[in-house]
Amino acid sequence: MQVAVVGAGRWGALHAAKLAALPGVRLAAVVDADPARAQALAARHPGAQPLERVGQLSPAVVAATVAVDLPNLADVTRALLARGLHVLVEKPMAPDAATAQALVAAAEARDRVLAVGFLERFNPALGAGPRAPRRVVARRVGPPRPLAPPLDLDWLVHDLDLAAHLLGDALQVVRARWAEDAVRLALRTEDGREARLCAARRAVAIRRRLWADGARVDLCGAGDPLAAQLATFVGAAQGAPLGRLATGADAVRALGLLDAARALGRAAAA
Repeated sequence: MQVAVVGAGRWGALHAAKLAALPGVRLAAVVDADPARAQALAARHPGAQPLERVGQLSPAVVAATVAVDLPNLADVTRALLARGLHVLVEKPMAPDAATAQALVAAAEARDRVLAVGFLERFNPALGAGPRAPRRVVARRVGPPRPLAPPLDLDWLVHDLDLAAHLLGDALQVVRARWAEDAVRLALRTEDGREARLCAARRAVAIRRRLWADGARVDLCGAGDPLAAQLATFVGAAQGAPLGRLATGADAVRALGLLDAARALGRAAAA
């Protein structure tokens, strides 16, 4: 199965290495608008062709992963789907739920897998917690990152997906507190399941913590969730079950919660 990686930065390099190591997979191309970056990454994987544009991909390539900067995620994904490829795109896939929904419609129109890189679902540490929790608390903190994407789209959206994955689709945002370097959310279902989420860039080191019904789960440094996620994506592109793989619809759900939280935060600040 021939695959391509779009984006030759740090995450694209990780995608390329994990994909190239999978049995039955050939990394056929590396695409990056910077030809030097594409060439450098392709040179690390014999047989991979360096390209500058998605339109240059061979028809033999049937799937691609997308690891470009956040403002370009949706456009690149749209272009790949238009070519009939199965796509796994890094989170959050799009800046808002409406844009994400349009990508889901494009994938459905071509009957293609559209997966999203919410790789915490594949963290083996999750297996240590309750299987059907009723309360989830997640904290994701780290140092300031001046050139990073917005905190909500970079970190918070991960835990919105994880909370919905663990607690179900019926979560609604009931409280949102926003600051320049921190966001805190409370979510709840009608039957009493709840989530408390915090993302902040105020700490010296990155820490990711999760409590499920009071049981603490340390999400840092456990296993190789990226390799597991990419293997599941490759299998899904060949007709295997999606398993824990987050879909475009899951991204729509997480971004819808984020849109609601933003609106609630604006109302509270008014």
